[in-house]
Amino acid sequence: MTPWLQRLWRQRPGAGRDPAACPLLADAELKALARLAEEPGSSIPGGAQAGGERPSVLRGHGLDFQELRRYQAGDEVRAMDWRTTARTGIPHIRIHHLEPRPCLYLLVDLGPSMRFGTRVRLKAAQAARIAIHQALVTSREGGTVGATVLGGSRPRQWPVRGGRAHALSLARGLAGPCPPLEAAADVDPAAVLAMLPRSLPPGAEILLLSDLRWLDASGAAALGRLVAGGRGVTVVRITDTAERSLPPMGRVPFRQPGQEASLWVDTARPGVRAAFDAHAQARAGDCRRWLTGAGVRLLDLGAETPARIWVRQLAGRTAHG
Repeated sequence: MTPWLQRLWRQRPGAGRDPAACPLLADAELKALARLAEEPGSSIPGGAQAGGERPSVLRGHGLDFQELRRYQAGDEVRAMDWRTTARTGIPHIRIHHLEPRPCLYLLVDLGPSMRFGTRVRLKAAQAARIAIHQALVTSREGGTVGATVLGGSRPRQWPVRGGRAHALSLARGLAGPCPPLEAAADVDPAAVLAMLPRSLPPGAEILLLSDLRWLDASGAAALGRLVAGGRGVTVVRITDTAERSLPPMGRVPFRQPGQEASLWVDTARPGVRAAFDAHAQARAGDCRRWLTGAGVRLLDLGAETPARIWVRQLAGRTAHG
């Protein structure tokens, strides 16, 4: 590493502090995300909030007519269709479509590869920002939210529940420090999918936030099976600008996972940077091909992408659209 780069590294903000003790997001950023989730663009249709401390799984009786059928024991008298009953002499009721409340389940990767960032913030911090915002928006819509956070020896989990207090508890947990690196474990796609609660109803939305270093064709197929089961799956692939295009930094040490020895690479050589960039583009193409082929929605974001941009890009998700 060149001397000027070493000086910048020693003078970086937070140098000398234990990274494991530093929260991913400061209180001011948490408050900004909460305000963003309350803006009109993030409100529920019609601008009305769901009332009550414990919302029902369904939104009332719905307004969309579904069918007209004969009255059965246990049916509500309020649903009686009196005109049809008078015309036929047989009690009939009107059935309306029951609109399920939004159900969002977050899978947030905070593993070792996510604790990297050269501009603005770490990839893990961007994942936490997106997850917190989406949880608060879903809660404001009267929906339920659950989460699994990967990156430690044991994953942290929040059950699927409704209410703003639950969403705020989840937000504080996501904004806290990452698990220590020595306790971190590689993401196992099979284990990720096995962690999903079996109680997730059809129509639930699953949001996976990761750099997808672990993804292969079999992992994408496993996510596709969730889509086939009636769940919506959106994957947000978060990368750093230095991962998309290698900057010229001179001779820099690289270390492969599981190996102690460092490999010194001269990033000033154009051929080295071109080979790196080509590999990064090929990897991005593989991820997109695997996921789109499995019916999974994919969104590529940078760790430096401002919130105003990804809020608009995520607004088209089924759970909020």
